[in-house]
Amino acid sequence: MSSEPRHILAKNVRALMQANPRLGTIVRLSDASGVSKGVVERMTKAETNTGVDHLAGIARAFQIPIWALLSEEFDPLSGVGTSPWPFEDITPQQFAALPDRRKGMIEAKAMDVYQEWEASKKDGAP
Repeated sequence: MSSEPRHILAKNVRALMQANPRLGTIVRLSDASGVSKGVVERMTKAETNTGVDHLAGIARAFQIPIWALLSEEFDPLSGVGTSPWPFEDITPQQFAALPDRRKGMIEAKAMDVYQEWEASKKDGAP
């Protein structure tokens, strides 16, 4: 694989699409990023140089810093120093808009489900 920036970008965008089902198609990524389908498709094939505005749209859609798109060391499965967003149907922005009390309720429910699952593993359930 070439170390040219457009090839690194293509590899990273394809990997991000594969790792994020809600952005896993050209159409979905285009809709989420505001970048045209044609540009997204050419970007994933390293067929074009990409402007900063397009990079910003793609990075915003994946909720990563722009530099990560051009990093040879970037791993879309481990993210950029944080855990990947665990929900498909609610965005980080939607969660952030909730009052703290509601966020706490969601976190408490998630912890309850996790603890129930841990206990069931001890009992031999899947």
